Amino acid sequence: MCDAGYTRNIGGFTRPYPAVRAGEIISDDGIRCRLREDGFGIVGHAKVSGGKGALLAAVFITFTLCPSLQSQHLQAQSGQFQSVKDYGAKGDGVTDDAAAIQAAINATRTGSYSSGCVFLPPGRYMVRSTLSFLDFEGLTLIGAGSGENASAGAAVILWGGPSNGTVVDIRGCIGCSFRGFIIEGNHTAGIGLSYGTAWVSGGRHLVSAQSKFSEIAISNVLGSPGRALYVGSPGNAQVSESSFDRFHITDAVAAIYQEGGNTLNIHYRDFLVSWFTLVGMDVECCSFLSEGNTFTGAQTGATATYLIRNSSFGTIIGDYDEHNTPVPVFSFPGVANVPGSGPITIIGSSFGISRPNVNVLNWTRNGSLELIGTKFQGLSGGNDTATFAPLGVARYGETGTLYEFGSRWINITISASGSFAVESNQSTQYNVHANALKPFASNHNKVFDQTNVQFIKSPLSFYDGTTRYNMHADSGGLNFLNASGGIVGGWNTGAPTSPAIWAATSLQSNSVVTFGTNEGLSLTTQGKGHVTANSSFAGGLSTAPFSPTPSFDGTYAIQRITLTGDVPSSTLFNCVAGETIVFDIIEDNNGGHAFTWPANVHGGGAITTTPGYHNRQQFYCDGTNAWSLGSLQSGR
Repeated sequence: MCDAGYTRNIGGFTRPYPAVRAGEIISDDGIRCRLREDGFGIVGHAKVSGGKGALLAAVFITFTLCPSLQSQHLQAQSGQFQSVKDYGAKGDGVTDDAAAIQAAINATRTGSYSSGCVFLPPGRYMVRSTLSFLDFEGLTLIGAGSGENASAGAAVILWGGPSNGTVVDIRGCIGCSFRGFIIEGNHTAGIGLSYGTAWVSGGRHLVSAQSKFSEIAISNVLGSPGRALYVGSPGNAQVSESSFDRFHITDAVAAIYQEGGNTLNIHYRDFLVSWFTLVGMDVECCSFLSEGNTFTGAQTGATATYLIRNSSFGTIIGDYDEHNTPVPVFSFPGVANVPGSGPITIIGSSFGISRPNVNVLNWTRNGSLELIGTKFQGLSGGNDTATFAPLGVARYGETGTLYEFGSRWINITISASGSFAVESNQSTQYNVHANALKPFASNHNKVFDQTNVQFIKSPLSFYDGTTRYNMHADSGGLNFLNASGGIVGGWNTGAPTSPAIWAATSLQSNSVVTFGTNEGLSLTTQGKGHVTANSSFAGGLSTAPFSPTPSFDGTYAIQRITLTGDVPSSTLFNCVAGETIVFDIIEDNNGGHAFTWPANVHGGGAITTTPGYHNRQQFYCDGTNAWSLGSLQSGR
């Protein structure tokens, strides 16, 4: 390979090449290169002599940045490597360079495709019309860098066109690469960089996919709609599997805006976003991954740092947001009776508010929110809040669900409403936030809130939509109380005073706990954590001796009989309300025997009379009758 004072990676080690002067011809491993000055640094056109060729660009550019330019495609006059200055671009910040840059872009085209590379040397390139990348595959645009100004070696695309215009428009680009430049919106541009789709003549639909964007700065996009980075398609055409890495966005209405029903698997990584007037990241649809991004400087009046609509789903990993204006971090708006598209998962992130009376998180969409190892911190004494209130989906019966594991809420009061479930774990402690004002202070395991059940800190209460029942624990035991304070159930230290009350001397080792007075169930602990049943309760196996008219005892969980003849009638007694029983009817080795279900057993299936076959079916008892819970299963 040829280079000029730059570096290359060989076997994992970076090694320098010797510097050469413009026009000097050198030989390296049988490769000959003719080099010349081009704006900043050295640009080379390789001629092959029994080896591979490489393209050389500016200071930070090595041959790996345009990997598709192999020697068999390279000639000095091939047109596949285009410097915009070869087409008349000045880069002086005054001359309109749009036509020259567009000519360099178009020169890389081979039919509808391009494996070419366009280079922006250092300079400020005024463009008074949109730079268009339409229907390309494999195109690479490389700037001299995205430093803060041209004197630091940056390539700046400076908008000088009409207000609300788009600076760089990329549509129908597959496997393209864009790197190392600045887009300056000049306070009037409507969109800084747009990556989407288009329809062209003949009804052909252009897809954008598998493209990479990195080391790009975008600033002062304050026209309408003011989107620094736009990704997607308003017509739901495909934009997918693309990544945006190491962006610096400052002064925009919306820093990141994504939309389109087929905008999928878009990866945003290592962004620094500051000073946005409306929203930092607006995901209208559909899937996304936000990783290691930092948001600061939300301006007063902004909607939120993150605005994620009901039809979006994705993951946020290691993001950070902190600002000192009264702006929410998250807004998840939903639509009543419209299901959410999928879960939102937030992992290992940190979000802080340093102003009072801010609703840090507002969830009204449906579907699930999963918080894993994430910190939300409000202002001490600032009355900051978080709201979890999914609108619900009547048609599908869908609810919102909040999962937490190892997350922390500091100086934030959580409120919740609607129809939803909650499961929360903070390290070894479960915290429940459901129709609730504060989390539990003690340990709990997998506490769910469904169909208007309420959990609050002390006492714990259950609400069925009409009556609220408190669960109250004190030295006397653990009791269920109605709204008037009367005991309607629970554990206490005395003997049961009515069939509705359960009793226990204590919940210590070797104590006896009796549930009810009529159910016939006693549980005894035998050392810490061990419980055994002392009396029967719809448990165990009852084998009925064969009879043409057998009787089955419903206090046993399994009713078994082996048929040695026909059973024209049978009886079930002691069908305890709330218990389930299983019938196991076995044909003997001769088979062919008929069985008639008891009259109070409903939904019993026709048994298989194959010799040796078991016929099993489960039923639920209501106190008198047994009702089928599933179909009869037959087999050996």
